[in-house]
Amino acid sequence: MYALKAEKYDGYTILRHSGNMLLEDSVSLRAELEGYMREKNVHKVAIDMSKTEQVDSSGLGALVAVQGVGVCSGKALFLLSPPQHVLDLLKSSEIEGFIGILLSEEALAGSITDPSE
Repeated sequence: MYALKAEKYDGYTILRHSGNMLLEDSVSLRAELEGYMREKNVHKVAIDMSKTEQVDSSGLGALVAVQGVGVCSGKALFLLSPPQHVLDLLKSSEIEGFIGILLSEEALAGSITDPSE
C-alpha cells in the first residue's frame, strides 16, 4: 500500500509518497502519477520518497513509464530525497541518471525556472 499527497505550486507539483512501490501498487501508482504529469501548467513533478519503504522492479517500472510520459509531453520527473535502497536499485538496474535525483527541496526550488525566462 502507498499514499500520495500532492502539494501544488506555480509550475510544479511535489508528491509526498509514503509506503511501498511494489507489484501490487504499480498499476494504480503509475496511473495516478501519469495524471499529475498530464496536468496543464505543470512543468515538473517531484516525488518525495523520503518516506518510501520498499521499491521493487515493478515500482521502478512504473516510475520509468511515468518518466516516458513526461519526456513525451516536455515535462520533467524528479525523485526527491530517495532513500539509499532506491538509489541502489536504480544503479543495479542500470537506469541511474534516467530519472533526475534531487537530494533536497532547496535543490528542487533551484531547478525550477520560469518558462518565460
